[in-house]
Amino acid sequence: MIRYLKPHPRPTLGLFLSALILRLLAIGHPIEVDSFHWLREGADFLRGLGAGDLPATYGGAHPGVISMWLIGLGLALEYLGLRLLGQTDQALLPWLEALLAAPYPGLSHYVWARLILAPITAGLMVAVYRLGARAFNRRIAMLATALLLFEPYYLAHARVLVPDALAASFVLLSLLAMLAHLRDGRARTLLAAGLWLGLAVMSKLPTIVAGPLMIIWLLARELTSPKSERRGPKGILRTSLLLTSSALLTAWAVWPALWDAPGLTLARWWSDLFGRELGARLSFFLGRRTFDPGPLFYPVVLLFRASPVTILGVVAAIAIGVTGRRRARFGQPLLALASFPIALMVVLSLDATKIDRYLLPALPPLTFIAAWGWLALSDRLVTYLGHRARRLPPTLILTQAALALAFFPDYFSYYNPLMGGPRLAQRVLAVGVGEGLDIAARRLASLPDAARLTVAAWYPGSFAPHFPGRTVKLADRDADGLWNWARAHFVVSYINQWQRQPNQEILAYFKGQPTFETVQLRGVDYAPIFPGPLARPDDIARLGQPPLDFGEAVRLRGVEMAPQEVPSGAEVIVTLYWEPMAPIAEEDLLITLILRDDDGHEWGRSHGPPVGGFLPPRMWQPGMLIRDVQRLRVPAGTPPGTYRLLIGWYSPSARRALEARRADGTPVGDTAEVASLRIAAGPTDLVPDDPSIVRADLTWGDVRLEGWSPIAGRYPEGASLPLSLYWRALRASPGPIRLRLYLRDEAGKTWRRNQVHPISPHYPPARWRAGELVLERWDALLPAGMPDGAYTMILAAEDEAGRPLGQATLGRIEVEARPHVFASPTPQHAVNARLGERIRLLGYDLDVPPRPGTTLRLTLYWRAEGEINAAYTVFVHVLDPNGAIITQVDRAPMGGRAPTTSWLPGEVIADPYELPLPNEAGPVSTLAVGLYEPRTGRRLPAVVDGIPAPDGRILLRSR
Repeated sequence: MIRYLKPHPRPTLGLFLSALILRLLAIGHPIEVDSFHWLREGADFLRGLGAGDLPATYGGAHPGVISMWLIGLGLALEYLGLRLLGQTDQALLPWLEALLAAPYPGLSHYVWARLILAPITAGLMVAVYRLGARAFNRRIAMLATALLLFEPYYLAHARVLVPDALAASFVLLSLLAMLAHLRDGRARTLLAAGLWLGLAVMSKLPTIVAGPLMIIWLLARELTSPKSERRGPKGILRTSLLLTSSALLTAWAVWPALWDAPGLTLARWWSDLFGRELGARLSFFLGRRTFDPGPLFYPVVLLFRASPVTILGVVAAIAIGVTGRRRARFGQPLLALASFPIALMVVLSLDATKIDRYLLPALPPLTFIAAWGWLALSDRLVTYLGHRARRLPPTLILTQAALALAFFPDYFSYYNPLMGGPRLAQRVLAVGVGEGLDIAARRLASLPDAARLTVAAWYPGSFAPHFPGRTVKLADRDADGLWNWARAHFVVSYINQWQRQPNQEILAYFKGQPTFETVQLRGVDYAPIFPGPLARPDDIARLGQPPLDFGEAVRLRGVEMAPQEVPSGAEVIVTLYWEPMAPIAEEDLLITLILRDDDGHEWGRSHGPPVGGFLPPRMWQPGMLIRDVQRLRVPAGTPPGTYRLLIGWYSPSARRALEARRADGTPVGDTAEVASLRIAAGPTDLVPDDPSIVRADLTWGDVRLEGWSPIAGRYPEGASLPLSLYWRALRASPGPIRLRLYLRDEAGKTWRRNQVHPISPHYPPARWRAGELVLERWDALLPAGMPDGAYTMILAAEDEAGRPLGQATLGRIEVEARPHVFASPTPQHAVNARLGERIRLLGYDLDVPPRPGTTLRLTLYWRAEGEINAAYTVFVHVLDPNGAIITQVDRAPMGGRAPTTSWLPGEVIADPYELPLPNEAGPVSTLAVGLYEPRTGRRLPAVVDGIPAPDGRILLRSR
């Protein structure tokens, strides 16, 4: 057999120093999420010992006693150092009370505790080598210990305060001691096996599996040994009792809670085990949230967490053991070691709660199996490679070391590259135990105002020690019932929070939001940092946008959109920065986002409470800066182009909107334009099973009508019918198509306007791509002069020459008629004015004289001279002698009861107005009237007595 790496007579010093250095480098990074719990447990343990309160040293069902001893010792040394340096004059117990009272302990406490754990766990590596040499030989022990030294997942736990690495080391030592006892029969190795077993169980309860397993080893050895070497029933019983007694005595010796009241301690332990520890917990496995990952969980964890060197070594051991012609040396010990990982996985799988670190004790025994496999392989390779085969073991150690050190200091982020590494692991297992949060904390700590900031973190115990400001727990609520994060400047989420989604409503608010920064490890997003609801003055200064007031209570200081261009069908994230100016009383205020084109057509609308409802406006106070994230979905098929984004505040209970005003006080209405958004061509499919779309499959020429939004209800004659039509281009640049809308009554009579609508006029078919989905908004006008009744809507298509292409029945509506008057009026003041091509102002009546403090009553007389296909708004301005506006009114004719689209040719409309005049108003000289298109504000050109009226205003004398 090749003798590679001949062990030095005393190799333990090098082994110890190597292990110690690995544990001391970057000693404060990272802080594993449960380290916060164990640091407090250690402090509580030390306080209980110091006060003589032994029941206070209980800890929990884990039970984690060894960790509490070592952490307590580290804190005691820290306290002693502070006393020697004169940095504290407190007694030990008050010092511990202050530590426990702090929301999150400082970094120094973790460092001191690790300074104690580091040499202990490094020393355990030496013990593993020595006992491994007795159980097998020095070659196997040296290679196995070297592999374990750099096993990434084991190394990660050996550097932090959680008890899993201690438990894994202790149970390995117990198994090796038992194998050594089976080899040499000495009582001291048997007692050592019991001692290590007791320490293992006092560190982590599942290692108790090793106790019954070792007794099974004894029985198996008894059955397979020659009669001369058998112990007999009494010998087996005596050996089992010595093993059990040693373990129980060790457990009693190290757990002070057992010294005082063993019965009560065990009863409490039993209650905690079955009342708290066992049971279902939310997890993530194979890409889904689950409360019980099932029996595949731990085998998959083992494959992802073990190194390739260990996995391949185990495979080599199995292959050589199965195909070997002779009985392999150490075959029985290796089978015995292999039984522990299998038994542990079986026992752990019985409980619904499954966490990857629970399997850590299964990993060290596999390194011995792997070491044997690699050595056996190298022995076989010597036949083919000669002395070059001697290079295999050292190469394996260097490979294992390089693989582990590539993840320094975030060894927890290691996943087996043979299984796809971290990128695949994040889709299979819950990822992350605090690594990366120290990086996030240092990034935020670099901000100039870091000490004044509040940060909400998913794992605050791992974040806070590295951050100088205030840290709160993301998923906790304040005393007033609000989530902690709702009053934070930044929110640090974490990868397994997004995987497991324990608070889905919170994650839904942050999903898709732009991050301040995202901490990545090995190409995986570990810690997305989101700006929180509390904005900083720098955020406002960076935007540099003019303010916009809504009502008297709130001011918009800035708007951000991410991104500035989105494809149709996408969701737009809009970030609004609000400054409260006064307390807000309304409980149900909603923020409205509207997407419009230049013609005033609406392409998207959303309503949502500020900050997703997590920070109600009633909690806002003057001086705060609120960052509010709203979402707006752009409908699929929205034509490419630039659209306007409008914002408003609305109270459903009060049925009122807050008036928007610019910085100079100019009112702009219920909504205000704040930004523009570029829409690009997007997905070519409709949303499956969308109830807001009636599906169709009608081919007209080179386009197909795929659906429309359903329309129902009661509409006035001449009203605008908002049609949303979904078209599909069957080829690039299809030919033009014209549309008409018909209404058919119960008797079969049809009604229509002369209006012909070219399909998608603002994004014409000539620009369509083959297969493109295009949404069209068409305000189709109902015919005027229709009687009351129910009608069927028919959409008819024709080509450019007027040849019919097909029809679609859109549904049924009811039409409400109004009276029509055609008799010529006799106004007080005659006017000969034409507006546009089809509207004439015949004259007006006016109360005489209009005086300040009274109501001016005006009646305008209009006549339609043809079908009017636009709903115009009338404006009436009351002017003083200097031409300044005293008061005004803007509305549709007859208070909206007679829109211009409902006028019939020759019809006369008497249109009354009342305009209150303020008391301080001067003399009324003139009135100005006209018509404009409300969506665009464009005025209809006017001609009076054949002379064009400037700015479309017809001037009327007041006397």
